[in-house]
Amino acid sequence: MSDVIFRRFIPIGTTEDMDKFTALLVEKNITRDDLLLILRSVKLNSGAEVDQNGEQNG
Repeated sequence: MSDVIFRRFIPIGTTEDMDKFTALLVEKNITRDDLLLILRSVKLNSGAEVDQNGEQNG
């Protein structure tokens, strides 16, 4: 991850999470513009608790 410059983004994950994130961006050919569009288009639902597998708790 150290060689990646995020510019407008602030990494909040662990080093392992960020390495996986970076690999996913490269594997799927996701550009910064694509990522900005995704982040501007959706947000986390704070009303429901979701586990790491995306399953709703409770």
